Amino acid sequence: MPGSSPWYSERPEPEATVRGVLRRRGGGAGPGNRPGLVYEVELPNGSTVPVYAPSADDALSPLVDRSATLTGKRVDLRREGFGVELWVDARHLYDPDDPEGGVSGS
Repeated sequence: MPGSSPWYSERPEPEATVRGVLRRRGGGAGPGNRPGLVYEVELPNGSTVPVYAPSADDALSPLVDRSATLTGKRVDLRREGFGVELWVDARHLYDPDDPEGGVSGS
C-alpha cells in the first residue's frame, strides 16, 4: 500500500477488509498494555478483534460505536503471547444505506 507506515507495509500478511462496530477497549495504561490497542471491532457474530492503530486515534475516534469497514492486516501474535489483531493503516466508514458498501475515509 503506497504511503503506508513501515510497521504496516513490512508485514507479509495480505490486506483484509473487516466490517463491524468499532468499540473503544477498556484497560488503560499499565504493565502489559499496548498503547496502540485502543480499539476493537465487534464482528457480526459477536466476537471482537483488537485493532492496532498506533497513530489513528484522531481518525478512528469519531467512528466509535458506529458500523465501520476497516482495511488492514490480520496479524497473528499468539506466539508472542497476544492474539490475532487487525493492524490498520487505512480506514473506511461503512454506510449500511450505501449499495457500494461505504464511503472512503482519510
